[in-house]
Amino acid sequence: MALRPGTRWAVLGRFDLEAREGRWEAARETLAKAAKRRLFPPEQARHHRGVILHELSCTALAGGDQRRAIALAAEARVLADDLATPAVHHAQLLLRERRIGRAAKAIERAWRIAPHPDLARVYDAIHDGEPPLIRVKSFERLAAQNPTARESYLALAEAALDAQLWGEARRHLKDALATGATPRLCRLMARLEEAEHGERGPVREWLDRAVGATPDPRYVCGSCSRESLDWGSRCPHCGAFDALSWRTPAWASELVSRLPKFSVATSAGLAPTLEGATNIDSVRPGSSAVEQPLRKR
Repeated sequence: MALRPGTRWAVLGRFDLEAREGRWEAARETLAKAAKRRLFPPEQARHHRGVILHELSCTALAGGDQRRAIALAAEARVLADDLATPAVHHAQLLLRERRIGRAAKAIERAWRIAPHPDLARVYDAIHDGEPPLIRVKSFERLAAQNPTARESYLALAEAALDAQLWGEARRHLKDALATGATPRLCRLMARLEEAEHGERGPVREWLDRAVGATPDPRYVCGSCSRESLDWGSRCPHCGAFDALSWRTPAWASELVSRLPKFSVATSAGLAPTLEGATNIDSVRPGSSAVEQPLRKR
């Protein structure tokens, strides 16, 4: 880089090494030079900078400098606004300072771009101690930031379940089902059936359906395509920087196509029925149930 500072492979190679080693201040400087020479697309450089600032915020917090940690976290949340983790980190720092209103606003702003279960959990902690009906109103305010997102329906359904508003919970879960069933959604339906009616049949049917549902989103590496339940600035498998995104894995469509079909009887309280099979074993990627056609029993 000293000899030929505009050489793309040298600059990007150095940046990659600094990021893999967690040398965040050095990576920040290298990224600034690369962005100035347009060696990164502008949006990618912006996103990389947000992720680096998130790491620097974590470093500042570990060193006891909470004020700097909050300032860096606020900027990181804006620059990497499609990631839930920087927003969660920022809100948690604000909570530590007892800045409750600002923490709630941080989660609400993040929800507009990247609704995520982790954001809902922090929002739930912010409103901990409120009466169940007031909590429902709080989550209605959160869901209003992104009203058609699946996570909005699920957050509202869980709040309604906690408040024992069975009709409201069922309505929100029905809206979520219109976007496709996932194991998490099916488990919430089973929880609703058990809480409202206490009948084992519908509960078991929804738990059975969870086996064949489209897998819930998780973090997938854009470099090696492997999955992770938690986000990190580096892929835990290949070490690629800023490569994890929250999405449904590519193998999901193939898996679902091999499983029995389900229909939803909305007129009967959303009780699921099986078509083409009467029993389903637990199915995971790479299992014999995926590699071989399912047999009727």
